[in-house]
Amino acid sequence: MRFLTPALLLAGAGFVHWYNAGHTDSVLLFPFIDYVLPSTKGDHAAMGAASVKLLAALGVLSLLLQLKSGSRRGDQVSVD
Repeated sequence: MRFLTPALLLAGAGFVHWYNAGHTDSVLLFPFIDYVLPSTKGDHAAMGAASVKLLAALGVLSLLLQLKSGSRRGDQVSVD
């Protein structure tokens, strides 16, 4: 269960990338991405790409935090 958040964030990044690549008339993007990255303002494709990168970065960051906390506690990662 502890890897659920990273898995959902990475799956969300994959879905947004898949959706944005296949739909030219609409774009899924992270809310307020144009305020976080003002250079993307008005460019929907760039905002969609930045949203994918943001979701993927959050997923990788949360995965690394989970792996670090597991190694600190001495937990063994088992695949059952």
